[in-house]
Amino acid sequence: MIDTPTPAQQIIYGDRRRRIPQLWDVDNPVMAGIVQNQDAYMQSVAAQRPFFFDHIVSLTEQAFDEFRGLTGRSYQRVLGYRMEDADYVLLGQGSMIPNAEAVADYLRESRKLRVGVLNLLMFPAFPGDLVGSALRGRRGVAVLERVDQPLAADLPLMREIRATVSKCLENGRAKGDGGAPDPDLASYDRLADMPELFSGTFGLGSRDLQPEALIGAVENMLPGGAAKRHFYLSVDFLHDAPVTPTQRLHQERLEAAYPRLRQLAVHGSENPNLMPEGSTTVRLHSIGGWGAITTARTSP
Repeated sequence: MIDTPTPAQQIIYGDRRRRIPQLWDVDNPVMAGIVQNQDAYMQSVAAQRPFFFDHIVSLTEQAFDEFRGLTGRSYQRVLGYRMEDADYVLLGQGSMIPNAEAVADYLRESRKLRVGVLNLLMFPAFPGDLVGSALRGRRGVAVLERVDQPLAADLPLMREIRATVSKCLENGRAKGDGGAPDPDLASYDRLADMPELFSGTFGLGSRDLQPEALIGAVENMLPGGAAKRHFYLSVDFLHDAPVTPTQRLHQERLEAAYPRLRQLAVHGSENPNLMPEGSTTVRLHSIGGWGAITTARTSP
């Protein structure tokens, strides 16, 4: 049993509830998942926001605090790496983050580029309050996502980030008009507070993400860079050196029909080995096309 964490839940369950709430019992008969009339359905959906969803952020931070007390490991909804003075930011989630941190270290040491990494540990609920503050005044932000939605205006993370940045600008514009419309978000008082945003797709089907690709994402943002607003990493639409005359003719036909095809890909100028000294890299291949299901389980 746990203390019921929110007022809305206290109304339903009382001051104490099971960790997995008990919804059905003989003293409190309820129906769920039934067909509802329009008025009742809309009321139930609208009630989710104030009574349940709006509590998620505070409950998440409470869980992180409890986890830190139990393990000593500290987490936040957004984790930053070398963000204190970063001009350029690689933003993403999951397994790309350690690679991005290694690339940030490398570019700082080898080229004196102030690169930082922003790890969205939670999504959804989108941590706009933390993201808006973290991105304020940066020169460029590459939002890298393991997804593609060709018919959407932006990819999922980028849509949330554009919305957050737009609300931060609205906060700055409304300062003299009775207060910020979104007081939980940062206030961008100047247009220069808004960073340049670049959207990249990587890793579809677990395709490799090498340091070269992340370096290319940073180089794309630099002064004099290609400044492509949406691009793909670690993929070639056209080969610079076709292998056969037939392939060359095929590529010429494609490029004539789609002149911007070559611009969809971004490549870095180098692909350094950023593995720790003395480490060994192991690649596991599957046989038979089952992908991750059979990886490391197929007999030689």
